[in-house]
Amino acid sequence: MSITLPRLATSKNDEILLLLQNGLPSPMKTLWYNTKQFEAILIKGGFSSMPNRFVSNALRSNRNNKKQIDHNLSSNVHWYCFDGAHKQYPDPSQQRKAIKAALKVDASDD
Repeated sequence: MSITLPRLATSKNDEILLLLQNGLPSPMKTLWYNTKQFEAILIKGGFSSMPNRFVSNALRSNRNNKKQIDHNLSSNVHWYCFDGAHKQYPDPSQQRKAIKAALKVDASDD
């Protein structure tokens, strides 16, 4: 599978943000993720040798939210949503509650 990026990257940080913004399937773009979760996605996708804090630095490089990435600080963790206009949950805590509720329902089906 190949993707076409909407513009050229201007730096390594910009390149990884472009990849995450345009490489995630549409439903995944509407969810909240922290940097460790993004790193896990990238490692699973084949980026096994990233420098320490590479994703964190890339996300922090988004000065004045030029890339229009929704940001939320919840429980001292930075959370990001790439498609903020269509996000499934207003904030990460609501997303966690919905996932916990779904897991409880799924466990009771057994």
